[in-house]
Order: sequence, then C-alpha cells, then structure tokens
Amino acid sequence: MNRREIKLRRNKTSENNDENLNPVKGNRSRGSLAADDISIGSHNTGSQIPEETQIRQLLESFIRGEKRGLERFYNIPLSQELVDEATDMATKSIHEGCTQELSQSLCILRLYDISILVGWFPLYSILRYACHDKIDDSLSMKITEEGVNRIEVLKTTLCSIVRVYALVRKEGISSINFFSTSERHKDVLEQDIESLLKDHHYSGLARIGNELKGKVLGDLVNDAMERPLLVITMTPGNTQGEEERLPIAVIEECITILQDRYGDPLGAHAVAFQFVGVGNNEQGSDLLRSIDNNLIIGEHTDQITVSEKSFSDNGMWSMTWSFFR
Repeated sequence: MNRREIKLRRNKTSENNDENLNPVKGNRSRGSLAADDISIGSHNTGSQIPEETQIRQLLESFIRGEKRGLERFYNIPLSQELVDEATDMATKSIHEGCTQELSQSLCILRLYDISILVGWFPLYSILRYACHDKIDDSLSMKITEEGVNRIEVLKTTLCSIVRVYALVRKEGISSINFFSTSERHKDVLEQDIESLLKDHHYSGLARIGNELKGKVLGDLVNDAMERPLLVITMTPGNTQGEEERLPIAVIEECITILQDRYGDPLGAHAVAFQFVGVGNNEQGSDLLRSIDNNLIIGEHTDQITVSEKSFSDNGMWSMTWSFFR
C-alpha cells in the first residue's frame, strides 16, 4: 500500500519536555473509566524508587508466565540494557507522581511496539516500541455528546499516551494513522498532537475492520517483527460501511497467521489489541464489549471507554495505565 509519510517538525526548545509518563500491563476491571476511578496525585513523593532487581523479576515473570509467547522475542535472563531502560522508565514515572506499584506495571511497555489507529475511536489498539497509531477521522468523531466534543477527548487521550510512551522511546509514537487518509505521521510527540488534529478533515465511514487490517496489521505483523506489538484503536465505537463482525474476523485471522507462523498457539502473544471507546455511544460500547468478550479473540483483546470525566490533573497515571493493562 502506498502511503505518504510525514515527519513532523517541532521547535528544538520543546524536544526535551516529554519525560513524564509510563504504562503497565496488569489485572484490571474492564469498562468505563470515570473521575472516581482516579486516585493518583500529581506529585507522589512517598513512593520508593524501584530496584533494578525488582524490575528484572517483574519483566521475566511476565514473559515466563502471563505471556509465554514473548520468549521468542526475548531471551531469559533479559539483557541488562533492557532492564536498565525499564527501571529508568519506572523511576521517571515516580518522579512525575506515579505510585511505585503502578510504575512497575508501566515498565512492561518496554517490551512492546505500539501502533495507534484513530478512526471512530474504538481501539486504538496498544512499547519501547515502535509506536504506530491509527486514528479514526470519520464523521462520527465530530459528534458532540452532552456538550463534549469527541475530538477534544481524543486529543487529551493521545497526549497522555504519547507522554507515557516517551519515557521509553524519546522520539515518541513511531506513527499515527487516520482512517480516511493514506498519510502516516512519524515520531509523534505530545507537542505535535494539537497541530496534528487541528485542521484535519473528519469525513468518511468508520470501517474498523478494513482499516485495522490494511493500515496496521498488513504493514506491521510480518516475519520482520523484532518486538511484540500492541495495537490501540480509538473510536466512538460503531462500525460503518462493513459487516459488524469484520473487526472480529480480522483479529481472528491475525491470531491464526501468528500461530501458524510460529507453529505454536502461543505465537498469538506477538500482538495484543486494545480498543478505546470515545464518548457515550451505547451501540458502539456494545460492539467493543462483543470484541473483548469473544471466546476466540477475547484473550488477546481488551476495551475501555473514556470521556471528559476520565481525566483530571491528579489522575493521569491511573487513567493512562488503563489503556495498557
């Protein structure tokens, strides 16, 4: 697929302002995230700085236990360089107000590449990783619900994700894709988000399944993969212009390809999917839940719904981690 790649320009004075965030993969309840779910202060001086041995144990336990399929990407014991980078990420996040427990969880992002797909805001499916974002820019993103513009929620969400990921990849998100354009924006930092979204023309249909396959999985899931991939799809939720089951079928196909490629059911661990629903679209929420609860693909997918109530000055870390766990 031919795609126009855009290298974003930025002022040199703002290139070093991104060391403020960090995500983790852990146990969590699914569903909506509201302000009451957030309890992390903006400056948490009481948390202890994690030891390198703690981070090593956490990462190796994650690979050997919950995600054994990642052993094809990482040898145990892990390299000292990788552990040092993950420890540095956890330390920086604590200095920015994250709790010790949450910071250790977030350092798991060091194991993944991230791709963000932004369209109708469902998944934006989610590490030191080459971050690739796909953005739903269909007409549904322009709809205002209860006085809240979905695009504003999208901007806030993207900024939080990019800030966290910048702790392990100083260049930021490797790429961001929109549903209705072939442009791929490379190395996106927090200060780039507003200009990226400001004058974009939101139009077209939210063909989640087709866009997921054509702009993320078709390009990134291949024999050249060096790290596992977290795919984050962001959208209001309701698919348009395609069969409602197509997103599920696309993920099923990806899982089958990975299992056949590696000759092992655990090969599917090479890709994880996170869907982020934006706004209060009940029909869209039902679709995301059906993806998350599917008996075949549910193990590899998760979903969460965000709105303006999901963000507060004191809850960035808790909210952001909900996208990655």
